[in-house]
Amino acid sequence: MASREYGQFCGLARAMEMVGERWSVLIIRNLLIGPQRFTDLHKGLPAIPTNILSTRLKQLEEAGLATRRALPHPERAVVYELTDYGRDLEPALVALGRWGARTLTEPRPGELITAESVAMSFHTTYRPEAAGKKSPPATRSA
Repeated sequence: MASREYGQFCGLARAMEMVGERWSVLIIRNLLIGPQRFTDLHKGLPAIPTNILSTRLKQLEEAGLATRRALPHPERAVVYELTDYGRDLEPALVALGRWGARTLTEPRPGELITAESVAMSFHTTYRPEAAGKKSPPATRSA
């Protein structure tokens, strides 16, 4: 499963063994949008070497976080998608993204803005209360 074990009986340590390798969390971020082909994942993470992407996808599959499936005819492509277990990471990734977003001002030289990073930014920074969304009125019982 993990190429690195922390040797601690701790939920956070176990989670880091599954998703703590470089690029893993960003691959999961991209798969939260929906199933993607290898080439789509690489396009959304252009700085990741293809051998690392292959390795991380295999690790995510072994951990039960992602799965690979063939699309039916006429597509005939293989896509990667998160399992239910992998999608359970969404609240943690949103919280981590929200925390990290506090440091964003302008892109640093060489930083890319991808569709996936923008989608996650919207998801992490959206606050319904600030957007004027109100809770439904409470119903009264007789």
